Amino acid sequence: MNLPKVSVCIASYNHGRYIAETLSSILAQTYQDFEIVIVDDESTDDSVAIIEQFVSQYPDTIRFYQHADRKNHGVSRTTNLAIEKSRGQYIAFIGSDDVWLDNLLEVEIAALERSPGVGLVYAKAVAVDKERNSLGRIYGAAVSGTIVDENGSVAQRLILNNSIPALTSIVSRAALDKCGLFDERLAYSDWDLWIRISHEFPIL
Repeated sequence: MNLPKVSVCIASYNHGRYIAETLSSILAQTYQDFEIVIVDDESTDDSVAIIEQFVSQYPDTIRFYQHADRKNHGVSRTTNLAIEKSRGQYIAFIGSDDVWLDNLLEVEIAALERSPGVGLVYAKAVAVDKERNSLGRIYGAAVSGTIVDENGSVAQRLILNNSIPALTSIVSRAALDKCGLFDERLAYSDWDLWIRISHEFPIL
């Protein structure tokens, strides 16, 4: 069995208004060696029905799960379950109300492949309204580099500011194996994970 290079992990919760556009933006990527792993966190809207429609259309690409106890567990545990179900060498994250530019995977996977040993790659993100009009807010600042460089450690800079947008982040499985998954006790578990990765791996 050929395993996908990338697993796109989505924690879904009450984003029925947006999830179709999220999935469509992934499926339209110029880089196609991926699977989509969605875990729904007991949505009370029509999210599950919409996801199941996509699964029926793309059964070889999309895999859908729910928590075994059918209870709401929050984004960290839901994302961790998606990671546990994933099979790719790289793990990409996107929210169930986010969209990607169509070349995000192509650009970021190329960067990872050029630099073996990198733990995380990311890009800037733009806040948009429901019609995709820019709200003028850009998230993500340059903290990339080796673990220690002329500007100080990446970890030190990340502690001061979470400048890595989760929806643009791709993490190597090797980094997760070494550093662990999202800490389900924390509100900002992505920030915590980026810091842990930055202690062990270069970031681009």
